[in-house]
Amino acid sequence: MILELDAGNSRIKWRILHEGESRAAGAAATLQELAAQWHGQRMTEVSRLRVSSVRGREFADELEAMVMHSWQLLPEFAVVSQQAAGVTNTYEDPIALGVDRWLAMLAAFHRTGSACCILDCGSAITYDWLNARGEHQGGYIVPGMQLMRQSLAKKTRALEIAFEDWGEPVPGKSTRAAIGNGILAMVCGFAEHCRQGTSRAAGGADARWFLTGGDAEVVGRHLGHEHVIVADLVLDGLALVLP
Repeated sequence: MILELDAGNSRIKWRILHEGESRAAGAAATLQELAAQWHGQRMTEVSRLRVSSVRGREFADELEAMVMHSWQLLPEFAVVSQQAAGVTNTYEDPIALGVDRWLAMLAAFHRTGSACCILDCGSAITYDWLNARGEHQGGYIVPGMQLMRQSLAKKTRALEIAFEDWGEPVPGKSTRAAIGNGILAMVCGFAEHCRQGTSRAAGGADARWFLTGGDAEVVGRHLGHEHVIVADLVLDGLALVLP
């Protein structure tokens, strides 16, 4: 069995693969929460640990110490390269591209073999575009929906409002609706800007759109163009760099 981790800025997603199928999965904020979730799982049967992490060296060291102590397993960390799985990284400094973005691009292109766009709606919202040859055409990084809400709350009185339902991207008739709907409208407008820019640059040709990240379902309900939501796009990319 193979254990895979996607350690993002706010959550650590994981799944256990057996013969290519997901046997168990979950998400946690800390390694301590992960250990609790893994209690009772047949972790001694795990033979590999593949990791995507944007959490830095300290997290990597703590994870390695934990799994070595518990299962005598050495984590394999994905790294960014200039080329992999048919995709070309066009950053001036290739390793400066986030590993999560890189893996999502590899997984998306692997699914299509043609032009594709990836909108990751996580703590940050990232957008990346690959042409039909798998060449990265650049991207954007902007604050995620929760981060926008938290930023507004820090600078404005009495606006610390949590959202489970973000509503509709229309003008709100309460403070709560004005905040939630406004943020959602901004994200949808951003996505439409990306779509139009990609279409113009590609001479009107359409690219296949992938949405991933914690708020992908929310955003996807309001996009005006065809897309597919793949919750584990980053995890799917791990097998392409760590086969």
